Amino acid sequence: MNSNSRVIITGSSGFIGSALSEYLRKNKISCLGISRKAAKETDIIVKNYDEVINYNDGNTLLINLAGNNTSISKNEIDVINTLSESYKEKMIFMSSAQVYGDDFKRPVNERQELSNMNDYSKSKISLEKTVLKNKGMVLRLSNIYGKGMSDNNIFSHVNKQLIKNGKNITLRNTKAIRDFLYIDDFCECLLKIISSEIRNLIINIGTGKGIDVLTIVKTMCKSLNYDYNDKNIISNKLTSSSLVLDIELFTKMYNWVPKITIEQGIEKWLK
Repeated sequence: MNSNSRVIITGSSGFIGSALSEYLRKNKISCLGISRKAAKETDIIVKNYDEVINYNDGNTLLINLAGNNTSISKNEIDVINTLSESYKEKMIFMSSAQVYGDDFKRPVNERQELSNMNDYSKSKISLEKTVLKNKGMVLRLSNIYGKGMSDNNIFSHVNKQLIKNGKNITLRNTKAIRDFLYIDDFCECLLKIISSEIRNLIINIGTGKGIDVLTIVKTMCKSLNYDYNDKNIISNKLTSSSLVLDIELFTKMYNWVPKITIEQGIEKWLK
């Protein structure tokens, strides 16, 4: 990316989009935040994201963060196809670690065979192929957390129960192990990419380390000065489930390692 280039971030009103816009601007990167609703980091409001093709001046990098993280509509599919055809090799598409599934004994790399996918994963894979065909870059993200995230996550779920100061903490599955990346580390990853070069490949973005749900509860109890041993942990199910990303490829290509531990990240979020 040269000094005259700019970055367009779609979904700039959302948790990740707004944090990335703010981070890049602080690092002197020219950004244009686009969203369907007004927000601090939003410069342009659109009715539909296919309007973003109007801002492609041939020297613009598109980072697509707009979209639903649980389902993908036909409109979203059409928009990504349109944007990919316009921005081609200057587009970064955010995919999800969910395309891999959730039953692995070791971190999964980008060569992992994909199977037993749900409709959401199938749609993500289809969009990945479209972006790759047009020479764009695909990032498969782990669980990004931090200040500004929605209430629909394990951290908020546990926090609400701890604030009530009840004895019981109900969890969906205490055997779940996931990869959690703090938002500041994610933003640094993107800065590394756009400061270097966009590559026509799929790459994992995460920590490479698995964190079980009980560790999150213990860490939050410690940060909030609650006695973890005083809590009665209830699990709705007890099914082994593990999804951790192998980040060796990104680490080697961009000389990056995550800096913020789960303890530090939770502390930052709670503050």
